[in-house]
Amino acid sequence: MEGEYVPYQEEQLQNGTIIDEQLEYLFAMLSDTPEGETPFPQELLARICDSIKENEGRRLALKGAGLKERVTDSEVRKLVKGLIRSNLQLDEISLPFHRITDDGFDYIVQLLNPSSYTEAEEGNAQPVRAINLEGNDVQGETLASGILMSAYDCSLRSLDLSGNPLTSAGHINLSEMLAHNRTVYHVAASSCGFDLKGLIHLTSKLQDNQTLESLILDRPLLNNIRQGEILEQFSKNLETNRSLRALSLKHHDCVDHDARLLANALYSNHTLVHLNLECNKIGVAGAEALASNLLSRGANSLQFLGLSYNFVSNDGAIALAEAIKANTGLKMLTLRNNSIGPIGLEAIADALESATNLESLTLFGNKFSNDNGIHFYRLIKHRLPYTRVFLDIDVYVVDGQYMIAEIPFN
Repeated sequence: MEGEYVPYQEEQLQNGTIIDEQLEYLFAMLSDTPEGETPFPQELLARICDSIKENEGRRLALKGAGLKERVTDSEVRKLVKGLIRSNLQLDEISLPFHRITDDGFDYIVQLLNPSSYTEAEEGNAQPVRAINLEGNDVQGETLASGILMSAYDCSLRSLDLSGNPLTSAGHINLSEMLAHNRTVYHVAASSCGFDLKGLIHLTSKLQDNQTLESLILDRPLLNNIRQGEILEQFSKNLETNRSLRALSLKHHDCVDHDARLLANALYSNHTLVHLNLECNKIGVAGAEALASNLLSRGANSLQFLGLSYNFVSNDGAIALAEAIKANTGLKMLTLRNNSIGPIGLEAIADALESATNLESLTLFGNKFSNDNGIHFYRLIKHRLPYTRVFLDIDVYVVDGQYMIAEIPFN
């Protein structure tokens, strides 16, 4: 019955008690400062313990942004030692926007090795499976460590190093890790200073990886990369890749030619369902090529296509509207700020009249006319509540004029 109190099972109560005892031990251990060492900041310690407790001993999540003090390598070393001694076996460590370098990353990597958990019963150690160090100071030396390079002995499933200043050697190490590791399913390495050499090495090594399912590689360094050059490499990889399900290539200066290459590659690829090409330079021809692919593949097409902040314009929007109308497998489409005028927006509105598969569509930032406002007003009031399509716009009337307002989209 909804709202009825359900008491904890005995096992849950026991686990809660164990976690409390482990956290008490961790707190006491990190509070104790040997002579000559810097004390562990008490605010950080309290926040760390609170996060672990809130996540029932399975996850540590602490963002550095907004904190008076941030986690450094020194705190990471003590924390890892404390986690091992207290036998707190976390699934995930998320410490974005702190001051962690490769030394701190190296300490965290120890938690990927079951043999590190000396206090655990033999065979019962559960190493860390996800690491998020976005926005730290990692250069990538640690990526060459043995446990990360091993094919199947590594427990890691997800790694986020976005916003770290990876060096050229770090780019190579990440590429080699992806070539050898067969357990990591998700990697995010946006804004990591990738240059042409690093990206080419990465794409070449991806040919050897048939287990990675998600790759986010937004915003590389483009000053020494020929426009769209890397997209050609990714297109070739997609033709033979059978594991990748999500790919994000924002801010790659992708143009129509590159979008056509990707669209053609998708005819041979039946696993990729999420493609994010936002913040590029895709125009009408690129949008038409992607729309044609959606129509040809039908229910087996992409489920998410991100095209916001491109140059799709009216003709590209008309082509994509046909894909919406045909009820392909597409569930989410982003088209914010695409220079789409009244004709293209009317085609999309017409498509929404019959679309049943689409779940989310973003359009804010395009050139709505008053007639467009009337059409979308009717859709929002009378159809979309039943088809449950989310739009990032709302329509309100002022002095007989239909005005477009933005609805936040996450």
